[in-house]
Amino acid sequence: MQNQSCVSLIFEKNGYHIYELFVKGDDTVQGRISLKIDGGVADVEIVETAPHNYSHKGIYAGVGAHLFAIACQISLNAGCDGVVAFTSNYPFITEWL
Repeated sequence: MQNQSCVSLIFEKNGYHIYELFVKGDDTVQGRISLKIDGGVADVEIVETAPHNYSHKGIYAGVGAHLFAIACQISLNAGCDGVVAFTSNYPFITEWL
């Protein structure tokens, strides 16, 4: 997806910024990530790949890694040296349109 993707901030809630990942020229969401800068790190609350990108049979491989790379870039831009924190198993389900 490198050089073929774009990311869009869709909204902010409770200090978290929610971003969606797209392929340039296509409005289909490929993944989402929610994060905030807190305590000198980018704190990732939720990271999800779209159902059509699950497993090795997905349309695009590496969506999750791409989303974490975005978190690292946001951390760098915020002066946090690219440091990212993530706590897994948050009970959240996204409805994909």
